[in-house]
Amino acid sequence: MSLGNVGGDTPHSFLPPTQQSAKRSSYETWTTEDNILLLTGYFHVSNDSELGNNQKGETFWGKITQYVNENAKSGKERIVSRCHSHFKDINRNISSFIGCYSTACREKRSGGNASGSSGSKRKSSGEDVESSTPTLVRPEGRDVAKKKARGSSSKTSVSRKSKGAIEEELSKLVSAHEKFEEKRSSTASAMNNLAHSNNMEMYRMKRPLFLRIVDSISNYDDYFTQRRNNAGKLGLTPIQKCTAAIRMLAYGVAADACDEYVKIGESTAIECTRKFCEGVIALFQDEYLRRPNVEDLQRLLQVGQERGFPGMIGSIDCMHWQWKNCPKAWQGQFTSGHKGTATVILEAVASYDLWIWHAFLGLPDSLNNINVLDRSPVFDDIESGEAPRVNFTVNGREYNLAYYLADGIYPK
Repeated sequence: MSLGNVGGDTPHSFLPPTQQSAKRSSYETWTTEDNILLLTGYFHVSNDSELGNNQKGETFWGKITQYVNENAKSGKERIVSRCHSHFKDINRNISSFIGCYSTACREKRSGGNASGSSGSKRKSSGEDVESSTPTLVRPEGRDVAKKKARGSSSKTSVSRKSKGAIEEELSKLVSAHEKFEEKRSSTASAMNNLAHSNNMEMYRMKRPLFLRIVDSISNYDDYFTQRRNNAGKLGLTPIQKCTAAIRMLAYGVAADACDEYVKIGESTAIECTRKFCEGVIALFQDEYLRRPNVEDLQRLLQVGQERGFPGMIGSIDCMHWQWKNCPKAWQGQFTSGHKGTATVILEAVASYDLWIWHAFLGLPDSLNNINVLDRSPVFDDIESGEAPRVNFTVNGREYNLAYYLADGIYPK
């Protein structure tokens, strides 16, 4: 059967001769070269290494039609619907030919001839011929083939694992867990030894002060006590938890920067910092986070008098902290010309012994010190008449209000 005859049996060929001549011009003719070109375009698009059959039908047959039109020598422009329907005709005719050919081969092997017996056998086996007729099916796409290969490989790999291999993997996991617990316990003991040593520069405070904070926090909140989990393993020590919190506050590092140093997770470090701040405020607020009382003022005035500044109770100044993750919408007000980057202003009042009596943080860098002082609550007690009265004399003149020592807002 020649491919040139495929497509000759178009609907107009079954009409009477008088109607065939009238309607023959409305149907396209396909030559052998056109049929071969159509099949070549089909296999070319189907075997695409990137897309293959994972395309929509319109896109798939549109590419085939484009391939036929670009390589056709006759110059005829084919449309998508014609190419698709003609391919179906070719597929049906070839399938019928293959079925008849396979039936003839079976009859020849079984000793049949062209007599009526063979004809009857052919008729009786007509259903078998139709059922065994192969068809041209589009090959599987890339994704389907990968899923099948992945599923078969996973099944074979799981089935090939023996009991000994599974036990070996379990033993490796157990040994790795034991090593991790051993390293964790050694880290905890090393932290305890370091905390009780004289080298406490890493905490930015003296050793007695650090141990006092740890003991106070541990007695206040049970979260900082060392406990055992359900497996009987010891958890984090109070020193590990306080170290992670203090490092985050002192150095401004991220929560996951302490995991390798003190063997603590990111979420645990964040929780330790939150509970540490709550405990410090609850324990030390009345002693450290307060305004100076009358006794404190008398002591500060005496020290200021001895140092040549009668009436001075502290120093006030503003510093700029860089805000690395400042939002884009706020960078205009938090960036000044002389700094060149987004910063936050901190106003603080400290005495000679580094005791901080006042702190005011959060104003943008576009303000100068006078604007910050205007927005600060440092003189609210004076305006409300609640400030303690003090008496001192300077150049023969008596004063009843203390003052803070400050520098110029625009130093040269």
